Amino acid sequence: MKKYHSTDSTNISINSMLVKSAFNLGKYNEAVRFGRQIMDQRAMAPTAYLYLSVTYYSMKQYDSCIAVHDFVMDFLKETPETMKFYAALSYAELKQYEKSNALLLECITIAKSKSLDSYYAALAGNYEHMKNYRMAINYYDTAYFLFKDPMRQYGIARIYDQHMQNNQKAKKHYQLYLKDAKTETKNQAEIHTYVKERIKTLQ
Repeated sequence: MKKYHSTDSTNISINSMLVKSAFNLGKYNEAVRFGRQIMDQRAMAPTAYLYLSVTYYSMKQYDSCIAVHDFVMDFLKETPETMKFYAALSYAELKQYEKSNALLLECITIAKSKSLDSYYAALAGNYEHMKNYRMAINYYDTAYFLFKDPMRQYGIARIYDQHMQNNQKAKKHYQLYLKDAKTETKNQAEIHTYVKERIKTLQ
C-alpha cells in the first residue's frame, strides 16, 4: 500500500487505509503523518480522522486529540461518538473537567450501545476529581443500574471510604461489589483481595 502512497500521496482512500493500518500496528508516528496529510487537504475522510484522534490520545498528545475533534466539528458540523469520547478523555487528562463532562453528556445523548457504561463511569471519575462526590456516586450508580458491572459498586464504595469517611456505606457497597466481582485479570484480582481485607477493618 505504501508503494501506491509514494506515487499518489493525494489519494484520500489510500491514505485513510494507511492511517488505520499504522494505528493497528502501533506505528503511531506513521498514522499521524498520513492523517495530517488528509487534514491538510481538508478531505472528506471521517474514518481517518477518527483513527488520527485515537492515535493522538494513545500518544498522550491530548491537545492534538482535541484539535482533531474540533477540526472535524468545524468541517463536518458533527463528530462521531467515539471521537467525542476520546476528546472528553483528553480534556479530563488536562484537568478541564467541565469541557470533558459536556462532551461525555453528548456521548450519552447519542449512545446506542454498552459504551454508555464507560461514559457514565468517566463522568463519575471527573466529578470525583472535582471533589463533587455526590455527583460521582450518582453517575456510578446510574452505570450500575443499567449494566450491573460490579466495578461501579467498587467506585461508590471507594468514594464513601476514601473521601467521605462513611464506613457503613463503604462497607455496604464493598459487599455489593464482592457479590458479583470478577477476578479474571491481575488488576481485578488485586482489587478483589484489597476489598476483602478492607472490609475487615471497617466498623
